[in-house]
Amino acid sequence: MGKVKERWAEYNREVQKRREIVKKLSTEHQAILVEFQEAFNRALAKTPAENWIWDGIYPMPAGHELMAREWLQQVSRKLKFMKG
Repeated sequence: MGKVKERWAEYNREVQKRREIVKKLSTEHQAILVEFQEAFNRALAKTPAENWIWDGIYPMPAGHELMAREWLQQVSRKLKFMKG
């Protein structure tokens, strides 16, 4: 995961700040917030980070698939027209 791995604690703190801002904005604007980080955390419990993200930021093909599946799952729970 390159330079991100070397400074993971600092990087993660900054990302967390931004996640909180996005969460607040999504609530204020009644927007669906897809929590990709939780999906990646679950995936990382099973396989190494290099399978999902090649540099700590940009997803590998498996990471893109993980995000697509998570998006479909979370959004379909909230939008009636996607439920079937």
